[in-house]
Amino acid sequence: MKKIEQYEAVSKLYSRLMADVNYESWAEYLLAIYEDFECTGNRFLELAGGNCILAGELVKSGYDVITSDLSLPMLGSKECVGIRRVCCNMTKLPFSSKFDFIFSAFDSVNYLLAESDLRGLFNEVGRVLSADGIFTFDVSLENNSLNNLEHLNREDKFEDLKYKQTSVYLEDERIHVNEFEISIGEEIFKEVHKQKIYPFETYFEIVEDSPLYVSECFDAFTFEDGSPESSRVQFVLKRKV
Repeated sequence: MKKIEQYEAVSKLYSRLMADVNYESWAEYLLAIYEDFECTGNRFLELAGGNCILAGELVKSGYDVITSDLSLPMLGSKECVGIRRVCCNMTKLPFSSKFDFIFSAFDSVNYLLAESDLRGLFNEVGRVLSADGIFTFDVSLENNSLNNLEHLNREDKFEDLKYKQTSVYLEDERIHVNEFEISIGEEIFKEVHKQKIYPFETYFEIVEDSPLYVSECFDAFTFEDGSPESSRVQFVLKRKV
């Protein structure tokens, strides 16, 4: 199977798996954070934006959004048409101008498998974040991995595609592995995703050595305090004076 055909199959699968995501509500939550912190500018930057759907919701609200992703094919999806986008690594941002609101969603930060990558992310965001801007991102914690393994081991078929997802949490390494076996006709290939499930405290420790500081940490999709027992948390970071 050609690479482009594999990408199209993966894109179709992810669209199916994310079909229940309410992007409008997610955008409203991010905007509530933005408004609560009284940012004065409206230049937005999304990191690991993927299919651009979340960025599209913010553009509809009138904000100036650039979305970025490491995957050029993802940024070429039909949902990205009309969205300003840049292919880049979130740990090595190619920007010199400042942004007022930087965000990353869908536990994309968990894909940074080494603490050095987290440091790179926070240093780069600190470099391009405006003086009174904020950086917000969500991360998956250990309880999310432990509580969802049964749900994530599944198989299904739709249209001409079949898939089997195998999900394993390697507790000693704190690595969550999702492997997809995808079949189209006689063709079969695999897609493997690895995420690092850092301890809650690690984020605070690494941020402390960056140009940023943790202003708030919420239990995701709420404004209640997050904790090590949360399944997912939403960090809000600001620049140090």
